[in-house]
Amino acid sequence: MTSRLPEELRALGGSLPSYGPEQADAVAARVLAAVEDELVPVANRGVRMRRWVRTHLRALVALLCAVFMGLALTPPVRAAVADVFGFGGVEVRVTAPPDGSASSSGETASGAPPGGRGPQCDASMTPGAAADRAGFGPAALPAELGRPAGASVSADRRVVTVCWRRDGGAVVRLDAFRAGLDPTMGKISRARPEWVTVRGGTGLWFPAAHRLEVMLRDPHGDPYKRTVRTAGPTLLWEHDGTTLRLEGIADKRTALRVAASAR
Repeated sequence: MTSRLPEELRALGGSLPSYGPEQADAVAARVLAAVEDELVPVANRGVRMRRWVRTHLRALVALLCAVFMGLALTPPVRAAVADVFGFGGVEVRVTAPPDGSASSSGETASGAPPGGRGPQCDASMTPGAAADRAGFGPAALPAELGRPAGASVSADRRVVTVCWRRDGGAVVRLDAFRAGLDPTMGKISRARPEWVTVRGGTGLWFPAAHRLEVMLRDPHGDPYKRTVRTAGPTLLWEHDGTTLRLEGIADKRTALRVAASAR
């Protein structure tokens, strides 16, 4: 029995955009093998086609699903999907900010209630006191940074911040917040972050300045989004259910070494 359908299926399988050519051809070949093994000659062409469709409906549906999934994930769509993702309670967007730039001169707010400010370092507060107030905090502080210069807690007690002052007055800050499904922070970056290994786990390194947003809550518990500022190079990682954000160290190797010193 001869038919053009197997050749057409083989060509369709080879064009699946979500697989490589070899993988797509293998998928089509498996379907064709099952089809060709079970074909039984029938005199009437219409009856033969109906029997063939009934017998192989499941295989056809599977192949068509693969085709449509592949079409849905063509390169432009795959790129768009990959540009927005979550990491430990942080929503990451790799794109230019909506307004084309992020102000580096200070903080701006959008819908923030009066007095609602992002976490700032307070020289009179210790990391232990900040953790007691928030009910959580970093499990350990980086020993390489020495004694902290201060700490603070956000108004909604969702973010604990510890600060250090380095030579020349530069500030290094470590933000800690619970890693949950509800985003606590958002990052909008033109430069794609790099996946790195931090203390044996997965982390993200942001090599360039980017826009940082903190999703705080008002006194009624309702969420609002606040654009805090332009952040510098940042290292993100998770530890014991807490997301840690280290900012103020421009060199990736140094940032990784500092993170590793937290024991």
